[in-house]
Amino acid sequence: GHFVVEVDEPDLRCFLDPFHGGEVLDADECFELARQATTLELPDDPSYLEPVSKRQICMRILNNLRTAYFRNGETSKAIRVLDLLIEAVPGSAEEYKQRGVCFAHQRRYAEARSDFESYLRLAPTAEDRAEVEAELHRIERIIALRD
Repeated sequence: GHFVVEVDEPDLRCFLDPFHGGEVLDADECFELARQATTLELPDDPSYLEPVSKRQICMRILNNLRTAYFRNGETSKAIRVLDLLIEAVPGSAEEYKQRGVCFAHQRRYAEARSDFESYLRLAPTAEDRAEVEAELHRIERIIALRD
């Protein structure tokens, strides 16, 4: 997806699409663009066009980076982004699990164990609890063999 920029002047209100050369859009065109970008049947809800905060923009950028790094197998970079996401939202379980996966991939098992434990503590009813617990047991065996 991408952002559009609102121009809100006394005599002009429109949106600019910086991803398409600054194309001028009205609200209806923004809704259509959102439907195309998401492939969802979104309603024409004016709240979707409300400005977002700097924090929301930063979180969106970090999430986009995380996705790109995972897709490219760049676990070190993904870990750095996940560090920032966890610092920004320490109660969000999913980031702990994802960072745990990255640590396990890098054979940083003590850190992976800690993150998987945090994930289970923050999401005690997680649908994938059994799989994460199995991964924790595997990590425990590896750590024990190293000692």
